[in-house]
Amino acid sequence: VRFSQGNSSQEGLMIMADQAMYKAKGRGRDNYMLYDESMTMAGRLRAQTAVQLRQALKNDEFYLVFEPQVDLETHAIVGAEALIRWEHPLNGVVPPDDFLPVAEATGLILQIGRWVLSHALKTYRQWLTTKAIPDGFRMAVNVSPQQLLSSDFADLVIDELSALDLPGNCLQIELTEDAMLTESEFVSEELQRLSALGVSIAIDDFGTGYSSITKLSEMNIDCLKLDMKYVSGVCDNKHSRSLVESFVFLARQFNYSTIAEGVE
Repeated sequence: VRFSQGNSSQEGLMIMADQAMYKAKGRGRDNYMLYDESMTMAGRLRAQTAVQLRQALKNDEFYLVFEPQVDLETHAIVGAEALIRWEHPLNGVVPPDDFLPVAEATGLILQIGRWVLSHALKTYRQWLTTKAIPDGFRMAVNVSPQQLLSSDFADLVIDELSALDLPGNCLQIELTEDAMLTESEFVSEELQRLSALGVSIAIDDFGTGYSSITKLSEMNIDCLKLDMKYVSGVCDNKHSRSLVESFVFLARQFNYSTIAEGVE
């Protein structure tokens, strides 16, 4: 680590180590990073964004957009995925990739996740009341690993459904492969509780994580969502096409449904 005299204290070194660790975590498993001064600037930006996120929660600056899920055989819209957006009072719409990693790193993802779940289900109730959606329509909500590992996640979902008098089968929660394939007995029990209520469980961005076929067969999974980077190449890339065909075949063997991201 290179450092100036002003930041060579124990506290300064710990801060630099923390910044390097944050950068390494962002690059996935089995990584390491050496500290450089650009990380200090990035750390300051993260801290600033975290403060603004707290204000955004207080000032109701978040809103949801909904991406339809279409049945390719009937062309009917059978579901929608709730996606969070942030309308910053000065900077306009902030892309999720610019603030969700900060929310994850600071623990604010728990509050933001609760906000998304609550507002997505309230929207579903509104659509149901006005007969804007067909029977069997499902609302999909992304759930972070931190949410899944929190002690009250399943209770939170159950309470939100109960408060709006909605059945469990109106909801689909989307999890990353790493979150789904954890060895945690607690996570498995929480997912079983939700699955018993009819809540559908999907693996998001399938093919980009660390899947174990054996583990997949043991989990309460209902759906595989194929990552856009594979789907976008099916027309002109043999490798992508073969992978997508393999994923769809795998899903059928386990009786999972399949969602292809990016077909539009």
